[in-house]
Amino acid sequence: MSDAGAVTADPREIDLANRRAVLELLLKFPGITNREIGLRLSLSEMAVGRHVGKIRGEWMTNAQKGVARPKRRKVA
Repeated sequence: MSDAGAVTADPREIDLANRRAVLELLLKFPGITNREIGLRLSLSEMAVGRHVGKIRGEWMTNAQKGVARPKRRKVA
């Protein structure tokens, strides 16, 4: 038997959807733990931790975009 009619989702789309769901829970419940998020979304704590790490990385990158850095002085 073949699953010719089966629809498989792109893993990147699933990853993005899960990350958005994790972010939504973090914003809605600021003190929520990775374990609690995992239970709500049927994800492992490890997977939630990876998503949280990516979210933090994106947040830090976006936060730093508007920060002016001091110019470096040339040492003669």
